[in-house]
Amino acid sequence: MKLNKWLAWPLVMGLVVLFWIPFRAESTSHLFEMTRSITDLSSYSIGTISTAIESYSMNRFVALIVVSILFLAVEWNMNLVNFSNWIEQKSNPVRVMNYYALLFSILILGNFTVKPSFIYFQF
Repeated sequence: MKLNKWLAWPLVMGLVVLFWIPFRAESTSHLFEMTRSITDLSSYSIGTISTAIESYSMNRFVALIVVSILFLAVEWNMNLVNFSNWIEQKSNPVRVMNYYALLFSILILGNFTVKPSFIYFQF
């Protein structure tokens, strides 16, 4: 069975997120608690979303949106052309500028203050 790519991508992403829950849970009760919190529709109210946005820096939020749009535009363009051929046609300064722009966006948008525990150490 072949799905439309606009339906297949969110479906696969949703399944990956759901099937990842058992690996993140510390116990069976924690698994059920996490599953219950995902399916609780009251946790998706406008108030909780606005609280999450308010706690996030507006400058970083705008930068994240702009960079996301740029990455989506590049990704859309890469579907039309072969990336290796495209980048080889560019001059060295343009190629270096592209690499530094990517590195700069990671440094600006990255959250380096929190050290999350590596998931594979939880087993």
